[in-house]
Amino acid sequence: MDSMENSGHIDRLSEALASGRGILVLGPAFSHGIEALDIDAFIDRAGQDLADRSGWENLGTNDKLRLLIQGMGRGSLAQLLANQTPTPKALSSSVRDFHKALLGLPFSSVIDTSFNDLAQATLNETGQRVRLISKDQDIVTRPNDLPGEKTIIKLRGDLWTEDPAFSTEQLQKRMDLNPGVSSLVSRLVRQGPIFFYGFSIIDPVFEFFHRTFGPLPGTTIIGTCIDN
Repeated sequence: MDSMENSGHIDRLSEALASGRGILVLGPAFSHGIEALDIDAFIDRAGQDLADRSGWENLGTNDKLRLLIQGMGRGSLAQLLANQTPTPKALSSSVRDFHKALLGLPFSSVIDTSFNDLAQATLNETGQRVRLISKDQDIVTRPNDLPGEKTIIKLRGDLWTEDPAFSTEQLQKRMDLNPGVSSLVSRLVRQGPIFFYGFSIIDPVFEFFHRTFGPLPGTTIIGTCIDN
């Protein structure tokens, strides 16, 4: 993308934000550097108890999660992660100025693909009122956000009250079981613009998002991290 095209994308994003549109999609790197939220470290600790670890070091996050589900069961893995993941209130001390600056931009909605609640903790710290959506029942209860609210959509589900989606296959099943959430995300994507932050360009969740809710609009901007 040349500098003029890049400038045009940023201008369209700025215009959309100024008019109350635009969505932010958060990937795992949003919580980078916060030890308690390091999902890769959690996965490797959990994987130490697997009977068969052959090839473990060569697997990506999504494949490791598949093996953990097979070896431990989804419910046990979810309980273990919930026990080690701080609540939004406990995360208040981990919120940094960067988190506040990014979430402080006037995106109408935030789609959170992480297991943790750092996004919610950040908005709580800034005094921003939040409408939380993780399942269809939430949309029935709160079909529209109130003036001054920002919507957070927990794509994987709530870690403490639901069985979260660990693998991309479970994410797809979750969208099938919650067509209202899927339709809401698709509508937001069509409206655009979209700013992705914290994803690797080869992240299976990013690929899932593109495949399930795409095609992405021309006003999509990706702030990515590069894998070694």
